[in-house]
Amino acid sequence: MGLEENKQLVLDWVEALSAGDADRTCSFYAPALRYFVVGDWALGGDFGRDYMEQNCRDVFKVFPQGLKFKAERIVAEGDWVCLEMRSHGQHVSGRTYANHYSYWLEIKDGKFTQLREWLDTLHGNDVLCSQTEAIDFEARRDRPR
Repeated sequence: MGLEENKQLVLDWVEALSAGDADRTCSFYAPALRYFVVGDWALGGDFGRDYMEQNCRDVFKVFPQGLKFKAERIVAEGDWVCLEMRSHGQHVSGRTYANHYSYWLEIKDGKFTQLREWLDTLHGNDVLCSQTEAIDFEARRDRPR
């Protein structure tokens, strides 16, 4: 795939995320996907596709009115696409979740083989991991830290 096709693939993924469509969102991931999230917190680490799929489904559940994403900048070189985006949604706790992200996505044969995520981990931990409705991300790690 060319640079423009890779960028469009990433924008299509953002659209699926914003629609809360877990099946479509996960369809972008290669079987051997590696998913890295920066930071030493419950969601931080290096994971495989199974974790990413479960994470996607669980996060959508704690935003019953949806978690909307907006791509702000996107650049591509070779097999890599860099995306800057924002999210906004109402968590089941009633708190607003609004985060900023930078993603590096490696694309091979039309699928994401690596997804590397940087975000405001303090805000993410505060809203996603500190509530009674929090997801127990630590319990289902597929790879030790």
